[in-house]
Amino acid sequence: MNTHSMWAGNRVVWVVGVIVVVAALYFGVLAKESSEYSVVYLSTGELYVGKLSSFPRLKLTDGYIFQVARDPADAAKSNFQLAPLREALWAPEYLYLNQDQVIFSGPLSEASGIFETLQQSAAGGNVAPAPTPAPAVSPAPESPE
Repeated sequence: MNTHSMWAGNRVVWVVGVIVVVAALYFGVLAKESSEYSVVYLSTGELYVGKLSSFPRLKLTDGYIFQVARDPADAAKSNFQLAPLREALWAPEYLYLNQDQVIFSGPLSEASGIFETLQQSAAGGNVAPAPTPAPAVSPAPESPE
């Protein structure tokens, strides 16, 4: 056996080995769905909370939508609600998000009220947080003329 063909055979084995290692790292690390919750704000004004993965497409699983609802006792007030997507009329298992429509996304802080609500939900509590009044918007001061 000549040295050239032995070197070519070893090179093929090395290239295949490197490809296998890179593919294993890529699919093992990048394709995993995050176990932590993320917040995703879309250009449509919708705010989603869920487990975000980015390979092969931006995908949200175990999702919730953050909504503002009118207070039934006082129509001038609004309340925040966290509604699970699985209970929505269209009940998706997951959402594919259009990356061009994402304004921002990031991990949900463990100090946030939403995180606490999701932890209670995982422990068998109520999913929707108690209605929280929306912040009041004060009118702009009038300028003297």
